[in-house]
Amino acid sequence: MVPEAIVSEFDTETIVPDELKDLQKQYNVQKQTIIDQASSIDGLQEQYKEQKQTIIDLEKGTLPASHGIQTKTITPSPRDNVPVRPVNRQTMTTQVPISRPLPVEDVARIKRLIPSTPYSIRIASTGSLISAKNYTLSFVQEGLNDVFITVEFTGPNSKQYIVCYGNYQRESEATQKLLELQFLGFEGEFVPVNLPYSILLGEYRNEDQAKSGQRNFTDVTDFAYLKSNQSAVVSLAGAFASEDIANLFMQQFISLQDKQIVIR
Repeated sequence: MVPEAIVSEFDTETIVPDELKDLQKQYNVQKQTIIDQASSIDGLQEQYKEQKQTIIDLEKGTLPASHGIQTKTITPSPRDNVPVRPVNRQTMTTQVPISRPLPVEDVARIKRLIPSTPYSIRIASTGSLISAKNYTLSFVQEGLNDVFITVEFTGPNSKQYIVCYGNYQRESEATQKLLELQFLGFEGEFVPVNLPYSILLGEYRNEDQAKSGQRNFTDVTDFAYLKSNQSAVVSLAGAFASEDIANLFMQQFISLQDKQIVIR
């Protein structure tokens, strides 16, 4: 194992990168200090001096007979024989989640209203709910009763209130209607928009029951509107370009927590 601190021949200490400290703790690797290395060198020097003095005494014949010839082998320190392993730097990688389209079974679970009318006409957009309500009131007073407000999230902390008119199966139908409105003198943005998702507040037998049911959703009154077909009237809240935006809208209102997102 690579010690946390390696002492060089210049008595400087090299600090091992932080990512190896966990391995050091796991395998109980001890630090190598300057004192440890110095002790090992002093021992070798002492052995060398003793051996050299013995050789001199033998050459001069001054070595006592009782002393005997002792052969000492200089044993290198275990650290001298262990090659220093290169530092293995481990790079921590973070896997980024990949955005994938919704599986077919997830799309199939969303109820589709019959007939499907995903297109509307955007007639105004503003950052203020009060302004959007004023736009809606002015159009209703001029005879456009199928006006409703929805929300478009433009950022983490910002959103736009979109004033829409009507529900159409095809973009061409919405375009034809907006041309008629412009010809009649109505003023606005008048852009066809595809907003296929909505939140189902309830299904009713007739329009009166549907309007009565809307009273139970006072917190989303500004975003509620009706859609009729041959057999029933549905009460909806908002119209959105994606299911994610519909979910964001639902999270803002307590009365919508148990409601269902539908394809309108």
